[in-house]
Amino acid sequence: MKVVLAALTFLLAGVGPGSAGPLRSEGAPLPLLAPAPELSIDRDLPPAVRGRLERELRELTRRARAAARIQPTIARGCERSGIAGAPNGVGPPAPQVVRPKVLGHHVEVVFGFRRLPQSPACRPWQLTVVTYSGRKASSSFKNWVERYWIRGPRGRVVVDLPWGGRAPYRIIVASETITGLRGREVDRALTCPRAGCLPGYRPGLHTFPMPQPVLPIHALDRPSLEATLRYALADELTPPVLRAVPRSSRCPSLTTCLVTYVDPAFPASPYRVRYRIAGEQIAGCWMGLRQGVVDPLPFSDAATGRLELAACASWVH
Repeated sequence: MKVVLAALTFLLAGVGPGSAGPLRSEGAPLPLLAPAPELSIDRDLPPAVRGRLERELRELTRRARAAARIQPTIARGCERSGIAGAPNGVGPPAPQVVRPKVLGHHVEVVFGFRRLPQSPACRPWQLTVVTYSGRKASSSFKNWVERYWIRGPRGRVVVDLPWGGRAPYRIIVASETITGLRGREVDRALTCPRAGCLPGYRPGLHTFPMPQPVLPIHALDRPSLEATLRYALADELTPPVLRAVPRSSRCPSLTTCLVTYVDPAFPASPYRVRYRIAGEQIAGCWMGLRQGVVDPLPFSDAATGRLELAACASWVH
């Protein structure tokens, strides 16, 4: 099943076995990747939605099995990984982490690859990013893990500080192939802003309040907030579409934004999701926390957007 899900992610990333990734103009903002969505197919999904997911999964299962028959080698673009038990001692190229930056409650990671091998046996398709604090294998260890579909040779991601953690913080970034073969990990210390690092998020038992402290917004106007919100949502529109996608967004004020989602199977039933907006420690940066759905959902398990969003005005200017 791991190979099957890996294949699904690989194709969704829009990168075929013989391609070098989507081309983008030099003046375009660096892509801000959305976390990889849940790939499970629930029995109670509407037939049109379930059928869409099953069709993709069948096709991608075929591709995964074909890719699994390819031997990973240095000649095909793999690198020495140093991981015990790795086939031929190799894995996909490790990402170059250009600059991990603590924004406040979140961490920005800009990454790149010197090259993306053509062979799916060695080509990175998923990026795993881990923030952590404390000593590994001890009660003090806290971490937060996100996975992202790799769209091309460069990108940007935003990840939470480890929930329940406290500084000092570190970050691990690693790539993985379509068959689940991992590459060498990049482990870096995170530098706190001048005012010091904030504690990690501590949600309630069944509630998700704003992370504390709630920071004021600095050096950000409403047009810039709306522009960066569109930028933060853009990766969710990358085809093929499995879940509901953001059709539009607007921010009535600096503290509230609304995102309109629509599922392709229910185009006449859009629904809005409200986000509360607050600042980060870095001027011009903001975070949003989902507050709830404003309109009726077309079906009970319709996607309702990410719990958290974060971006900076400088990323689009």
